Amino acid sequence: MNIKSNYIKPKFKKKINPKIGLLALSTDLTIENDFQSICQKLPLDLFVNRIHNENPLTKENLLKMYDQIEPVTEKILPGQKINTVAYACTSGTIAIGAEKVKEKIQLAKPDCYVSTPITSALKAFKEMNVKKIALFTPYPESVNKTILEYFNRKNINIISFSTFNIDLDEDIASVDPKYLLETLIKLNISDADALLYLALHFLF
Repeated sequence: MNIKSNYIKPKFKKKINPKIGLLALSTDLTIENDFQSICQKLPLDLFVNRIHNENPLTKENLLKMYDQIEPVTEKILPGQKINTVAYACTSGTIAIGAEKVKEKIQLAKPDCYVSTPITSALKAFKEMNVKKIALFTPYPESVNKTILEYFNRKNINIISFSTFNIDLDEDIASVDPKYLLETLIKLNISDADALLYLALHFLF
């Protein structure tokens, strides 16, 4: 049967949402739900790719992600422009270095805006004039040491520090959110300008 095609001119959308690329850790159990909870009503489109991460949480394992950042970013909508790329690893950004993370991402997606949890926190601190923080992490001692050194270099005064001392991502994701919130509420932060919990785990 010979059927002649009927070509209909398409009408394209006049307005395109900003594209957000998310580099999620292969071991992260919460990141997609967390982002959707925060961004679901915003006029943007989210595209996720996962970067290999090894447990347990150690500085050495976090550093292994460095060489993967560029190729993993390239695989998010290959050949297309992305407005923002978020590298969703606080401890990884600190271990590798925020500028090195940015450099690798922009090799794959030139001119994109690069965001990380820790650089976003520092921008918020500057905007709100936060100088003293109470810090809570789920991480083990070796990772916490790197984080404390990082804040010291950034002239952020940590007046109290607490941790769950967990070295597996699946265990971090398994912490009861209600218990986490109760724990954070009970912390003594009277002398702090802000309380920072260093893990992407949406509480509400």
